[in-house]
Amino acid sequence: MSIPPIIDITIGLVLVYLVLSLLSTSINEAIAGFLRLRGKVLFHEINKILDDTQVREGFWASGLMRSFSRPSTTQHISVKTAPSYVEAHMFSKALVSTLAKTGDAKGQKPSELLQGLGKGTGLEDVLKQIALDADNKLELFHSGIEAWFNAVMDRASGVYKRHLTVVSGLSAALIVVMADADTLEISKSIWQDDALRQAVVEKAQAVLSNASVSETGAVPTVDATVLNNTFSTLMPHPLGWSGNGCMTTACLGDYDLQDWLAKVFGWILSTLAVMLGAPFWFDRLQQLVPLRTSGPLRGTPTTHQNVSPHGTP
Repeated sequence: MSIPPIIDITIGLVLVYLVLSLLSTSINEAIAGFLRLRGKVLFHEINKILDDTQVREGFWASGLMRSFSRPSTTQHISVKTAPSYVEAHMFSKALVSTLAKTGDAKGQKPSELLQGLGKGTGLEDVLKQIALDADNKLELFHSGIEAWFNAVMDRASGVYKRHLTVVSGLSAALIVVMADADTLEISKSIWQDDALRQAVVEKAQAVLSNASVSETGAVPTVDATVLNNTFSTLMPHPLGWSGNGCMTTACLGDYDLQDWLAKVFGWILSTLAVMLGAPFWFDRLQQLVPLRTSGPLRGTPTTHQNVSPHGTP
């Protein structure tokens, strides 16, 4: 059966996007770790809800919080040394011990713990409401604080994702330009070159056969050797400046305005595609390759469905 070239071209594009997305993911994680984005977001979000200066300083100075933070020459935790993750029950313990002043809240009622709070703060309003809902019982007070903290962390996750989207966009654009991953040029190359079209399809099959996913939506893990071979197939053509042109002044001088507009548009398409992430493109590759090979690849992760004895879902 003849396979429509459009399917091969689509598989080739998806393979390129997947490979570049995997590279972008690694760079994003490295940048996020270097900038300590998680720790910064957590630190700022906790400071927002602890708007009582005395409580906030006591909270970060508590032994429990210092034990989770990066080593520092001072006892005060800053945005540079704040932990990247705090569990809800640990936050509750640290906050309640800060409110208790002595560090031991046993035997005290929530109403007694709140007597030293600054008046007119958002923290006072929230904790009083939590204490009221807990019927002034310490155990239920802890549970209420944990639920409140989890709600705050849901908001913090959104803030972190927005920061990471910016990082992802910048890294994707950098990768696309450095690799000259022009979607229009890549499509043209795969369309015109039968050998290249066959090669990218074979690499797509190899990637799927040697990939694993820990859970739905997770970044796929691809065998390093297969990934390196895939890069070798794609570089320097259809990816790479040496395959699609050159970086010399003389060569770039042959580009007129229309050529540059087309290339920039191709870069934009590729950047937006890479920002969708490796899980998205891995799923698309799983859907496309079987169309060409007339069935799921052996070893390819598949989604199982319940089927009736008569063969209908």
